[in-house]
Amino acid sequence: IEEIQPIVEEAKAKAKEKADAKALEEAKTKAKEEINALENLTEEEKKSFTDRIDKASKIEEIQPIVEEAKAKAKENADAKALDAAKAKAKATVNALENLTEEEKKGFTDRIDAATEIDKINPIVEEAKTKAEAKKEHNITIKDSKNGKVEADKKTAKKDDVVTLTITPKTGYKLKELKVMAGETKVEVKENTFKMPAADVTVTATFEEDKKPETKEYTISKAYTNHGSFTVDKTKANAGETITVNATPDYGYAVESIYYIDNNNVKHIIKNYS
Repeated sequence: IEEIQPIVEEAKAKAKEKADAKALEEAKTKAKEEINALENLTEEEKKSFTDRIDKASKIEEIQPIVEEAKAKAKENADAKALDAAKAKAKATVNALENLTEEEKKGFTDRIDAATEIDKINPIVEEAKTKAEAKKEHNITIKDSKNGKVEADKKTAKKDDVVTLTITPKTGYKLKELKVMAGETKVEVKENTFKMPAADVTVTATFEEDKKPETKEYTISKAYTNHGSFTVDKTKANAGETITVNATPDYGYAVESIYYIDNNNVKHIIKNYS
């Protein structure tokens, strides 16, 4: 009887050995399928990982190899994306006008040295800003009736100061002056403006310079007692200053100074010396 149980245990061990071997092979098959399905791995890299899986003697040795393969695939994908971003960025920089070859090389060298995608776009924007700052923008002056506008330059770079000379025809004056960059109004101060990063159009409108009508009024002196006074004008326009000097007789003082207008309205001058 004692010979029977060892045979049973040996049979169980053999069965477990076969089950473990089967499970190991199934795990290997699944792992190799997963690795071979990974994008961004070369055939050589896939073979290297699957060969290591074939050599594994335990199931627990397999998953770390799969994770390593996934990490490598991600690394390759990131590198591929970085290279694509660099190529696109360099093409953008090299297509920019107004940059010298030396300036373009400076920017593309910095792009090549970038280790992360998010470091590339700021370099491209810096290159665009530099190119835009060197770009000449057109200044167009529209013809005006009854006057003309001239600019001290035909083209200008961003932030250049442009000076306008306004010359109305005789009998006219400037009514409105506008500088537009597309639909955006550009601020004009004392006939100068700062050039935006766009072409501009200058428009001027002139109107008749009508002089205000002036009427001369007569100033007459009224009679006064106990003193005398003088008026420095006998005629004056509206708004002119009239000076009155009053001299009272000895023992008298000035009581009041006033004038009466054409409508017989009396106006007292309150402040006098």
